[in-house]
Order: sequence, then C-alpha cells, then structure tokens
Amino acid sequence: MWSYGPDCEGKDCNTDTYGASFVGRSQEIQATKHTTTAANKHGGALGAGEWSMLQQQIQTGKALHQSAKKLTAAAHELSAAALDGLSTAAKELSAIMMAMQATDNAQRTIMTAADGHHTGKKSTNC
Repeated sequence: MWSYGPDCEGKDCNTDTYGASFVGRSQEIQATKHTTTAANKHGGALGAGEWSMLQQQIQTGKALHQSAKKLTAAAHELSAAALDGLSTAAKELSAIMMAMQATDNAQRTIMTAADGHHTGKKSTNC
C-alpha cells in the first residue's frame, strides 16, 4: 500500500490531517509511471503508449484474420465452381465423342452397304 505521508491517518486515508487532498502526489505518480515503463521492458506491466500500440496491433491482427477467412471461403467457392465446370465439360466431351462414334459407325455401315451393292450385282438395265 502507498504511503501518503506522515500526516495520513487511517488505512484508507484520502486526505491528510490538515484536510488537504493528495493532488500533491504527482511525484509518486511519476515514479509509478517510470517503474511501470521500466518493468514492461523486463516482462512487467505495459505503459499507456505501449498498451495503446498493443491494442492497435490486436485490432489489425483481428482484421487480417477476418480477411483471411473471407479469402479462404472465396477460394473454396472458386474451386467448387471450377470442379463443376470441369465436370460439365467432361460430360459434354463424352457426349460429343459418342455422337462422333455413332456418326462414324453409320458412315461405315453405309459405305459397306454401298460397296456390297456395287460389287455384288451387275446392272441388267444396260
């Protein structure tokens, strides 16, 4: 507990025996500030400026964390959209390949039938 001077009476004395307030404690307050600042450099309490800077860094860290979470969510959405696009493209290519194969098979059937028709029979109309 602080010592408020030889004239302080009682445990929770807020005035001295002459009724004066402790406005004159400025030297004691300054000593406390210097002690706090010095203690902070060795793992103790933070001074007002250091506390403000720490709060600012915490707010910046929180904002960066929120931004990172939003970017991660957007990346997941883009990945899902890309996978859907690739799946759709693969299905369309498969359908095109099947149509091309069916067309090729139909052309071969027609060619085979035409070749058999021309080589197997002689025209009697001549």
